Amino acid sequence: MKMKKLLSLMLCLSMLMTTVLTGCGKKSSEEEEGQEEAATSVDLVTLNMFIVTDDETTDEQKKAVEIAINEYTIKSLKTKVNINYLKEEEYWPTIEQTLADIEAYEEDPSNKKMKSKSAPKTRSLDEIYTEMRTNGVGIDMILPKVGFGTPMMMGAVDAFDITVMVPQVDIIVFNSYDKYYEYAIPGMDEDGKAIPSKLAPLDSYLKAESKILNSYIYPAYLEAAKLGGKNIYGIPVNGPIGTYEYIAIDRELAQKYITSPDLLTRDAFETDEEYNEYFDAYVTENFNTFPEFAPFLAQVKAGEPDVIPLNRGTSPGNVEFYPEEGSPIGVVFESYEWSKVLHSVYEDESVRAHFESIYNYRQAGYMADENTPDNARYAIQIVEGSTMAEEALEAKDGRDYIFITYKYPKFVNEKVLEGVFAISAKSYNKDRAMEVIEAFNTKPALANLLQWGVEDGTSTYIPEGSDEPMEGNYKLDEDQTVVLIDDGNGYKMNNNLTGNKYIKYRLSGTLDEFEGQKLQNTQSWVGAFSGYAPVYNMTDEEANKKIEDEVEKFSRIGQKYYADFLAGTGDRPFNERYDELINTLNEEADEFKMLFADRVYYAYSGAYERFVRSMIEGGSYTYGRIAGLEPPVEETEETVEGDEATEGEAEEAETPAEGEAAEGTEAPAEGEATAEAEAPAEADTAETEEAAA
Repeated sequence: MKMKKLLSLMLCLSMLMTTVLTGCGKKSSEEEEGQEEAATSVDLVTLNMFIVTDDETTDEQKKAVEIAINEYTIKSLKTKVNINYLKEEEYWPTIEQTLADIEAYEEDPSNKKMKSKSAPKTRSLDEIYTEMRTNGVGIDMILPKVGFGTPMMMGAVDAFDITVMVPQVDIIVFNSYDKYYEYAIPGMDEDGKAIPSKLAPLDSYLKAESKILNSYIYPAYLEAAKLGGKNIYGIPVNGPIGTYEYIAIDRELAQKYITSPDLLTRDAFETDEEYNEYFDAYVTENFNTFPEFAPFLAQVKAGEPDVIPLNRGTSPGNVEFYPEEGSPIGVVFESYEWSKVLHSVYEDESVRAHFESIYNYRQAGYMADENTPDNARYAIQIVEGSTMAEEALEAKDGRDYIFITYKYPKFVNEKVLEGVFAISAKSYNKDRAMEVIEAFNTKPALANLLQWGVEDGTSTYIPEGSDEPMEGNYKLDEDQTVVLIDDGNGYKMNNNLTGNKYIKYRLSGTLDEFEGQKLQNTQSWVGAFSGYAPVYNMTDEEANKKIEDEVEKFSRIGQKYYADFLAGTGDRPFNERYDELINTLNEEADEFKMLFADRVYYAYSGAYERFVRSMIEGGSYTYGRIAGLEPPVEETEETVEGDEATEGEAEEAETPAEGEAAEGTEAPAEGEATAEAEAPAEADTAETEEAAA
């Protein structure tokens, strides 16, 4: 044995001398072989990722997609991703149990003294792919190093013939705002100290290694991910913000029945286009609230027996409710003087007139009911949708419409944070986890795999007992849109959870709305309560419970009547029921006002605080106030008192930090709030050119 070691040493010295003497000459065949081997080998890290899937997704399709994703991540990122596809009912219990197992493992003193074998650092790609295609992805059996006491992977750990399961959580894809908030900001302990976040902050990545995400994700999404704090704990799935609500008026009927001494006729214009442009502007100015519909609806009812004058009612376009639709708490956008005093939104005269008009239209027989056929023609329709809603409605009905924007898309945290990629604070490979999250939000190949599955003809997974790779889930048509095979062939995913929507294929037969969605995002407005965190009293549970009960009770008073107000229905005349509501609210208002003013304050985050809060307190912005509530003045850099702000604050508001939503500083006119955000920074690669909308 000693002789073999000596010969080996002499051989090494001989090779070293040869290298020194030959200098920078031609590389030896051994060197070339070594470089080729290095190019086909990787120092592999394995991550454990969790995501919700549909009940219809099969285990075989999961495996096929997981293998296809790993063929990319292993080669490009030196990372294997074990994807736990879980049904919704088992998702959070599984994650929470695994996190509890990590805590138990780390707290066990015996794990700190474990000795382990050394795992090979590199493996050939061919070996990894062959094993993966045969056995699936799984978690590598890599052991914790001697004396470290911290798990590196999840798997069977062989040490002194003892098998120990080491739990692992790296990437969590959140499927709800509430869960994301719960994990990012767990709250306070019994001593009033903040409980550490269960998620890793990602700010440093967005400023350095993963700064390209700032070009792919609309700034307001990243701002929302702060949840009123200073750190970003997740990467939201980028997409369009909210929806529009339109008043769609049948053009033919409008030009037939809308008349006025001030309205010019077709004869005054050279072309139909000029006349339509003029007529549309007139209608938009004079038919943008429900009470204004009355004369037109009456004429249609009298003159068009086959036409339904109005399809349905809706909430007032100048109101935002809190905490949910129908609650008396909220804001009336065009009534700042009203909003200084606490009463319900129902006491505003414009709100009363809106609901009364719906009731009157119902009583007059103007509105659709359960007997209305699906193909009915309407004089006026209330339509929800995107910037393509007009095109879609006209294609469906074969008629021209005058479209009036009644409500602009509203930015609400609960909606923009429906899907969020985050890294567990317990992950031991946070850098690699961030690389994978970045890839799912910037690389179309990966985002499409996670959303649509494997394209037909590209699968490398051969199921047990089969001689050929599994059939794919879809094929692309000539327009590069997805045509599902057998309704998805056993692979169904929520588009809110699978990465940036703007880099994924769209389903065949759907409209290409990319350009319109970019406009939609810039026309979205910050909801009065986005970024609003009602903090009552951190240490007084009894006080917290009391005001929560009071808010709920006050909210229920309005909701009891709300459905009837929207539909124009009710068992008594409108005025009788509306007055009853107002009287009931007034009886409860004193106690409610005292509790709310004493216990609740605003906590807007980042750009929202600088913009919205200054506008609220300055009196020039009416979209973000709870009636009667004066937020406390705090001695911080971001506090804005009254109409004045410090010079530093003004500068900060004009130039928001990287990744923050850059909001406009002028109050929107006529209730058309458009919180403008800066255009995304120039992409780092050609691939990013149209990624951020």
